[in-house]
Amino acid sequence: MNTLLFGLLLSTSPTTAVEVRSEKGYVVEAAFVSTAPVQVKWDVLTDYNNAANFVKLITTSTLIPPDTLKQEMRGRFWFFRKTIDFTVRIEETLYNKVAFESILGTDTFYIRDGAWEIRENNIVSIRYMLIVRKNFFVPKALIRGVLRKETKRYIRDVKREIERRAYVR
Repeated sequence: MNTLLFGLLLSTSPTTAVEVRSEKGYVVEAAFVSTAPVQVKWDVLTDYNNAANFVKLITTSTLIPPDTLKQEMRGRFWFFRKTIDFTVRIEETLYNKVAFESILGTDTFYIRDGAWEIRENNIVSIRYMLIVRKNFFVPKALIRGVLRKETKRYIRDVKREIERRAYVR
């Protein structure tokens, strides 16, 4: 178990944890605790066509059957906004994992690969690698900060939707 998840389990009020580190790109790991039924978690994580309705960062999200997902996200940093378009191939392991691998990304950013996972101990996690191409120069510390902030927003929205759907049941 990595330190992010271990720390989340030990926390007195576990909600969300985000870690960003530089490798040959930026590896982003985030997790949160939800006591909602696994079916509700799974339904939210795989609600690809409606993701833009509950995740504010996502402006469009379309599943192209059988396994291609196109999304557009809009991030912000101070007064700047950046749109990230990407296309990923998804592979689902029922009630456990949604893995994704990049097919196409923007000229500046692309998400190489990653996965959402529903884990034991009520933990839902995401891990992905974001590649920032050389034609976009921003200091690493700033990119890490933006990724941490935007990932927290993303996770918060997913968690809220899971809790909303669990409450409606």
